[in-house]
Amino acid sequence: PIEKQVTRINQTKSWGKVTARTLGESPEGGEVKFFYLNNALIKVREINYGETGKAISTFYITNGNLFFVEEHIYKYNRPIYWDSAQMKANGDSEVWDIKKSQIEESRSYIKNGRMIHQANNVDCGSPFSAKYLADELNRLNSRFKKLKSLN
Repeated sequence: PIEKQVTRINQTKSWGKVTARTLGESPEGGEVKFFYLNNALIKVREINYGETGKAISTFYITNGNLFFVEEHIYKYNRPIYWDSAQMKANGDSEVWDIKKSQIEESRSYIKNGRMIHQANNVDCGSPFSAKYLADELNRLNSRFKKLKSLN
């Protein structure tokens, strides 16, 4: 049911309102967008850029509460300024190439204020402990609260 609700939200073609704010948490910048339907906040998408990667987090909300969070963390093969001159000067064999990024993806499923499951493409596949899930939920709720305060 959670994934179906996320799919429905992502198929929205016309939002009631979308607002954006600039984030200054890194020298490379970032942005957060707030998506509304019928005056209710439904989705928050955050992008933070860095010289060695970027992080994209999307928070899905129902009745004011998180029910799903998707995160993508890109780890670049080289810093974004690593061009052919940098490569040669440092005796390296590669330039920065977004296609060579390592991408960590996680999906957090939340029901009734409790994280019920988290899937991550770099874990071993075993279920996470209840303490780990609770800590992750606290981290996500804290970030969501901070982002909402910017709106």
